[in-house]
Amino acid sequence: SQNVPVYTMTYATGNNFDLQYFGWALSNLHGQTYWDYIARSQGKFDYCAFDKSQGNMDLQKAESVCKIALLFSYPSLLWGKYSSSTAEIIGWSQLLSRKHYQHDFISSDSLDSAKLGKYNAIIAGNAMVLSSVQLQQLLKFAENGGSVYFCNRAAVWNIGGEENKVWPLEELFGLKIFVKN
Repeated sequence: SQNVPVYTMTYATGNNFDLQYFGWALSNLHGQTYWDYIARSQGKFDYCAFDKSQGNMDLQKAESVCKIALLFSYPSLLWGKYSSSTAEIIGWSQLLSRKHYQHDFISSDSLDSAKLGKYNAIIAGNAMVLSSVQLQQLLKFAENGGSVYFCNRAAVWNIGGEENKVWPLEELFGLKIFVKN
């Protein structure tokens, strides 16, 4: 699926509306959908009413200029074992944000050459479940000059949640897993 939203939620201690508003502003800046749970205070800005008719960006037409993509693999969330691909990719996002590198999240279900071509680098991390089609798209991206970063648990399971008999990253990319004893 394309255009999968990334949801954010700010936990505002003591129902602090100003902190909640700041969280919404950061989410809005990144084109993310915001999960609101604090009622607006009397006389405070109603940020939920701030839409494209009032000058907010049109999220259906806005285009990212980021050169780094973080690959979110929903099947890894369902089938992944022994480590968390979700926590790891969020950690990458935190690191890139702290270093002021803009980045997008892309879904493993919507990989195609046109979408990937605008990036210089894709961080797949521990995307533990990747289909052969998805791996071929990432290989093509690398062959066209892009950089792909994988961690040691990437693509260890197939799209059905079964462990791959042969690690496809060794077969496709020539990578080796080194186990430190």
